[in-house]
Amino acid sequence: MHKGDAIKVTFWGVRGSYPQCKTDYAKVGGHTSCVSLEVDDQYLIFDAGTGIIDAGDEVLKRGLKKATLLISHVHADHISGFAFFKPLHSSDFDLTIIASGLLSREGDLGGIESTLSKAISPPYFPVPWNQIACKRTCIDVPTGAQFSVNHLKITTMALDHPGGSSGYRVEVGDKSVCYITDTAHIPGELNHELVEFIQRTDLLIYDAAFTEEEFAAKPTWGHSTWNQAVALAKAAAIRDLALFHHNPDHDDAFMADIETQAQEHFSRAFVACQGMIRIV
Repeated sequence: MHKGDAIKVTFWGVRGSYPQCKTDYAKVGGHTSCVSLEVDDQYLIFDAGTGIIDAGDEVLKRGLKKATLLISHVHADHISGFAFFKPLHSSDFDLTIIASGLLSREGDLGGIESTLSKAISPPYFPVPWNQIACKRTCIDVPTGAQFSVNHLKITTMALDHPGGSSGYRVEVGDKSVCYITDTAHIPGELNHELVEFIQRTDLLIYDAAFTEEEFAAKPTWGHSTWNQAVALAKAAAIRDLALFHHNPDHDDAFMADIETQAQEHFSRAFVACQGMIRIV
């Protein structure tokens, strides 16, 4: 890997909480959280919301035989598509699943394999975990860990969300992408640890589920605003800002208005839409 190599980012699902299938949501899209990142022969996937179903179709279409899935947390909207990721049921596919901080969170869920094996087994799913066809490797890393997936350097940090969530920074050569969802903030303040974490990243994917008015009514729900995303982007001198994890009540017209407002304050901000591809 050398300086200047490109990272391909694809948004497969951009909603939070639950999917939307109404016609006035079609432009932004209705699938829940899933984003892929490609560099050379490495295929990384952030989260397994319903968007991972389409990602799986793409993986099979292209004949890819391996991927790494990075889980931010295990709330339903971030794992509800996992069982329907078709490569999971292919015996010649190799999937590495990594979660950060899960073992240390409230309630001690027992790690990512224990958690997924409960969700992907009867009575919730007809096929037991131990009969899933693909080769699976499940890895739990502590919050704040730094590790490598081949030539990709990955760093994690804890986020402010009920039950916990983890953000990821992926670096390769002189390029980086940060995936920061689900997280809240303190009004009028910047999280300086987060500013340092995302410093000068080429693409910040950030939880902007709420308007300022919605955040004021639900400050403990563990989500943030486009206003805070812009403030972080400026403080950290990032390049591009993807507003992400959209409120399922926000239709296409509402999201277009949010994008216009955000771009007035940070010109390289955009609303992440399902199917959108960005080259970093």
